[in-house]
Amino acid sequence: MVREFPELSLPERVVFTALQIAPNTLAGLFSQRDNLVKAFDSLGTEVLAARLLAELRAAHPGDALWARVLGDRTLLVFGEPLLREVLDRSGDDFASDPAVKLRGMSHFQPGALTISHGEKWRVRRAFADAALSPGSRVHPLAPQFFSVVRREIAVMKEGARAYLLDWGRFEETVERIARQVIFGSRARDDGALTAALHAMMAEANQVNGLRKSRHFDPFYRRVAHYVRAAEPGSLVSRLPPAPEEVSALTQVTHWVFAMSGTLAANVFRTLAAISGQPALERQVRGELRSAPLTTASDVDGLKHLESCLHESMRLWPTTPMFGRRATAATTLGGVPIPAGTPVLVVNSFNHRDPVSVPDPDAFVPLRQTGIDYRFNQFGNGRQGCPGRDLAVFLAKAILAELLTGCRFVEQARSSLVEGGPMPVTLNHFLLCFAMEPVKQIA
Repeated sequence: MVREFPELSLPERVVFTALQIAPNTLAGLFSQRDNLVKAFDSLGTEVLAARLLAELRAAHPGDALWARVLGDRTLLVFGEPLLREVLDRSGDDFASDPAVKLRGMSHFQPGALTISHGEKWRVRRAFADAALSPGSRVHPLAPQFFSVVRREIAVMKEGARAYLLDWGRFEETVERIARQVIFGSRARDDGALTAALHAMMAEANQVNGLRKSRHFDPFYRRVAHYVRAAEPGSLVSRLPPAPEEVSALTQVTHWVFAMSGTLAANVFRTLAAISGQPALERQVRGELRSAPLTTASDVDGLKHLESCLHESMRLWPTTPMFGRRATAATTLGGVPIPAGTPVLVVNSFNHRDPVSVPDPDAFVPLRQTGIDYRFNQFGNGRQGCPGRDLAVFLAKAILAELLTGCRFVEQARSSLVEGGPMPVTLNHFLLCFAMEPVKQIA
């Protein structure tokens, strides 16, 4: 029986830090620095990191390795059995508030659900669930949200006839959708609210020595205004009375955080994956032609489109790494680990782990047909994302509206090749599309 997990040697730790930890930290843990993302992409650091982790997996038996991350002895976890154990015990035995995440996120959303554990987590999760309705594939407010998506994508497509659709324009559109979904139509043009959050997230990248942001109070005054005057048909209109352990404002802030850049990046990459693979695009368009796409239930029925979204998120996760913290001395896989141990899950590698994922670099839409602890783009287990169903619905609605009547031709010459291995990275900052009416395509 294994009594201890293998430990990386000093040279292995140095290379792991140089290729995996340093690039992700420098590129921004909370808000990506696009210039550094582009620089590391051009250097191929993520490709080298994936190769290194595969070599470490082969050199050291088992599904976990001891490493050093930012000075802390940290357990790297691979493989479905240990991932399942960590995630099913999250919230109590393994908290989702490791020190770096706690310090950074407290800068812009203190007391949020995502950095909570124990009883506070349970109370805050129940509060969020009341609005987000996890487990409901069609949210009670989905018809209103679908109307918002249709309206905003129609406006964007009309403008795209005159210019190329790049990341900046697309992100702005998704941010307008997110503000209306969360706060209602009055927030549609409140770009200052989103900009203030982005500024605080960029400050949080510093992690250490953070002081209260000058954006903090003005931002939360605006959020409080929208929550107090909750517009019917918005997510905030579904908020229950907040118990003592809950700050309604910081819970809502996480929705803005998740439904803006993260949602936009996932959709933009999926659009590139579909547009860059003609056979896949024909399958998706066949599904769209067979559906009337007039109701929220029609959107929910787009199963092939949904599978493309999940496969894109597997290949290019917007959360390349996430952590947990052992709240007390415990065991993992029967092996003792000390209290306070940080646990690190590297999604960008695990999602393509050659040990557990067949043909890991291929784009296989139907790969994920249910809950699969190998793939954690939304997290699994007790602390899985409560907004998962809503995020998937919004992403599918946006993609369906984009692809209806139009084809998007990627201009940045990404390395997507139908039938070939998918690139390790797909930099959404560089994606750019020309829009063509479908009827003009031979």
